Formats: sequence, structure tokens, C-alpha cells
Amino acid sequence: LEDLRFGTRFGQVEYLTPNTLDQGRYGAYGVILAPFACDLTAGQAARLRRYVEGGGVLVADVGFDCIRGGKVLTGMPADTRALFGIGSLRVSAAKRGPWRVTDEGARLLPGLVAGQETSALGEYGLEAQPASAVALLRGPGGQGLFAHRVGRGLALFCSSLGWSFSPARDRVVRALHEGLF
Repeated sequence: LEDLRFGTRFGQVEYLTPNTLDQGRYGAYGVILAPFACDLTAGQAARLRRYVEGGGVLVADVGFDCIRGGKVLTGMPADTRALFGIGSLRVSAAKRGPWRVTDEGARLLPGLVAGQETSALGEYGLEAQPASAVALLRGPGGQGLFAHRVGRGLALFCSSLGWSFSPARDRVVRALHEGLF
């Protein structure tokens, strides 16, 4: 996100704060990055779901909607887990190691190459078990980046603080951004 404040080759990036989230015209955005959006109201979460259903792309990482779900990462509400196609979340010991692009990830997003590795998406002791999502990247111990088709859109969930700390210069992160935008 620090790199994105300068914009992308696709245009400038606009930042919506919790105070302006309800005022934004979501239809104007092709992609909404929501790193650690942990203090959403039920109405904001529902509006983001409608955005995805209508063809938008929502990218989130750990903590998304977790405060409404009980202030713990494993307490994400069932409707939010369903949006991302995640069956369960479990806090466990953090595991180090590279994240690899899966075959499904390479098929879903242009620019991703199956087997390509990155360690830029970081580590966190959170394992996500997909229900209907497809793993774009797999990390050690159930970590990963998961994509779920919802209506005409796509909801992506990263089981680390990936979008907050991953540098845009990393080749896999760059390919992800280009594929999403």
C-alpha cells in the first residue's frame, strides 16, 4: 500500500477511510483493496458484498470484518467467510517459507506463472481452509491467497497481512496487481 500511494500504471489510487466508506461510489472502482478492514459495520460489509456481486474485485487480508465477528481473527462472521469462500480460519504457529503460485491461480489471473515463488506476502499464524475458494498462492501451513467468484465479481482473501506489507516491485505481487486491475 505504501508503494501504491504514488498510483499505478492504471491510474491514481483513491483511499477510502472508515468515515468515507459509506459515501464512495463503489461502481467507479474496478478493484477495492481492503487490508485489515476490521471495523466494518454490518451495512458496510453488505455493501461491499453487493459491489462484488455486481462485478467488482475485493481484495482483503486477515482481520477483514473480524471485530464485528467477535474481535478475534477466528471470529469472522459466516457471511463474510462465505463472501471469500472460506470454510474455517484457525490461528496456529507461524510457518516460514515461500508462497507458490498454484495451477488454478495461473489459469485464473493472467501474468501468474504456476510454481513461481514469493515470500513477499509474509507470514502469519492463520490457516484458512477454503470451502469454495480457489488458492491462487499457497504458503506453508494452510496460509494462502484465495479467490472466490461471487456473482460477476471476485473476492480475494489473503491469510497474512499481505496487502499491507508486500512491495509492488516483487514480481509475483506485481503480476497479481496487474491481473486484478
